[in-house]
Amino acid sequence: MRSAGKPDAPVTDKLGLYLVRVYPDESTTTSSQGPDFIRVVLPSGKTGYVAGDQLLSLGNEQLCYVKEGGNWKIAGFIKHAVKRGRRAVCG
Repeated sequence: MRSAGKPDAPVTDKLGLYLVRVYPDESTTTSSQGPDFIRVVLPSGKTGYVAGDQLLSLGNEQLCYVKEGGNWKIAGFIKHAVKRGRRAVCG
């Protein structure tokens, strides 16, 4: 994880297989950081930037089912569960 959204920014932490939250970065410097870096929040609360190709999504396409009576039916379809802070929820 880097202190800024630039490949030459100082490394502030090393990530393993951790669950991180994508943090919406609405600062005016986002456009100068480039689209390849994503601001994240670690479980410790520490924030920083990670190259987008270093992150994996939790989900792919998913079907949501509901049981009505004795039958199961498709209740929803999620094309992509998480992408740059956007979420889709069945319900």
